[in-house]
Amino acid sequence: MISQTIHPTSGQGTTSTCVDTNITGISASASSQNFPPNNVVDKNFNTLWSIYGKGSWIQLDLGSSKNICSVNIAWYKGDTRESNFVISTSTDGSSYKNVLSTKSSGNTLSFDKYVIPNTLARYVKIVVNGNTQNDYASITEAKIQTTTSNQPQQTQCSTTAITGIKRSGSQTGFPSTNIKDNNLETRWSNNGKGSWIQLDLGSSKNICSVNIAWYKGNERQSNFVISTSKDGSTFTKILEKKSSGTTLNLEKYVLPETNARYLKITVNGNTQNDYASITEAKVSIQNTITTPPSPPSTGDGGTGDNSGAGDGVKMIYPTLTGGETWFFNPTNPNDGQFDRNGAEITKNSDGSWRLKPGTTRMLAFTKSSGLPSDEVRSSLPTYDYSRLAQTGYFYKPTDWKNMEITIYVKVLSASGGGDEISLVSRSVRHSSNVQEGCGGSSYHNNIDFTNGKFKFKKEMWHVNYDIKPYSGISVGSTMNKWIGFKGIVYNLPDGSVKLESYIDKDNNNNWQKATEFVDKGNWGDDMSHCNARTDGAAITWGSPMIIFKSNGVTYDFKKFSARQIVPPA
Repeated sequence: MISQTIHPTSGQGTTSTCVDTNITGISASASSQNFPPNNVVDKNFNTLWSIYGKGSWIQLDLGSSKNICSVNIAWYKGDTRESNFVISTSTDGSSYKNVLSTKSSGNTLSFDKYVIPNTLARYVKIVVNGNTQNDYASITEAKIQTTTSNQPQQTQCSTTAITGIKRSGSQTGFPSTNIKDNNLETRWSNNGKGSWIQLDLGSSKNICSVNIAWYKGNERQSNFVISTSKDGSTFTKILEKKSSGTTLNLEKYVLPETNARYLKITVNGNTQNDYASITEAKVSIQNTITTPPSPPSTGDGGTGDNSGAGDGVKMIYPTLTGGETWFFNPTNPNDGQFDRNGAEITKNSDGSWRLKPGTTRMLAFTKSSGLPSDEVRSSLPTYDYSRLAQTGYFYKPTDWKNMEITIYVKVLSASGGGDEISLVSRSVRHSSNVQEGCGGSSYHNNIDFTNGKFKFKKEMWHVNYDIKPYSGISVGSTMNKWIGFKGIVYNLPDGSVKLESYIDKDNNNNWQKATEFVDKGNWGDDMSHCNARTDGAAITWGSPMIIFKSNGVTYDFKKFSARQIVPPA
């Protein structure tokens, strides 16, 4: 058992339970050769991250903001010397707050535990200012504990409606209303430093971020100030910044704890001239979601009392309030959303279902779309990728975009047609004879059941793939055993798209991230076939359907689902 030295830096007695949390990313100021940052999470006290110099730091990313109980650090030579260090935290990765300045105990090679008072954060930075022997920063292991309670409150952010707009002025043909028409080809524009545009949210709300797409935002930087007000007359400056100069898409500017109704963006020229020119603006506000506790596992992919998702399976991300969902009905699959699409399926005695081998593409649709036929999906208003990037969906505003797809499967045999199961999203019609294949845009989260490895595929159009190599963990062959598999896809504020795959390898509702990838708009070479702006453009638009794809595979399945999610802030 690993011993811990506890530094009581805050009052005890909390009723919350503290547990180790997953670290999804690591960065550092630098590292010496053979001592990389990821050594601090390899569960091996014989490896270490190390770099010489006071002020050296390592940063741990928790994936989303969480209530932190403690930071636990095992120091190299921790039983013979004391290290001086500062722990700081951040919710956005740019603004940090020091929460602890102390020194290690100097009497253990195991974890020193540093209790953190009332801290909600996503990023934890450890800055080391030398030790009692030299100026090296050297850590063998680090882990973070976060709170769980009976009904934890998670703060999520979503786009809110803009009910009114004012401006200092506007150039003829470029009115202020253009910034909320969901069209990056239009803009509000006015000449002169100090030009401003004001957004009215209808009532005071807790603002997470302001998201702005700048005209010519990929070739010049705009200087601007964001200020807020509750009454529309007295404004407080919240942020002064310049745009990145690298993108035409929305840039996200996180605001610190701001409650306001009115939001004013004042532009003080750009690196080319004195124009204020914005193509789109959106405001994200806080939504507090109560997440029920995770009950004990039943061992069959359920959670005992079905308090996870609609079928009891644990959710990685919460369901969007009012968002579209679908759960496979094991009693009657013909629920108005599921389309077996020619697949031969039969019910097993244990309540699961069996898929017979073939080239199978089982489909599920949003409830609001019904079961649109091939003909309907072949005659939508547009298959033009540039227009789809602006509207955000193929069929309806309720299309699945940010989503979590789940399936439990037990593969019984493969006839040589393929070794993978794919969870396919953001597609509407897979036919090379329809709209030049442009209904076939899609992301694929794949698992190879022969070796337990994972990969991603991007279908630029039907049929034209770019396939990434295996990545992430490997769980070994999953043949003849129940496993859970999740495919997650969601848009990022900078216009990129993140893909994540998760595995429940032991069929006990204990999920671990298998791999992830971010499509930054440079994946693939022929998105322009369907009039995307670039050959590698990200697929940012939603679709009314998902596909469960396999070739020549016989498998049992249960607990299919698809949910519109609130992605991490």
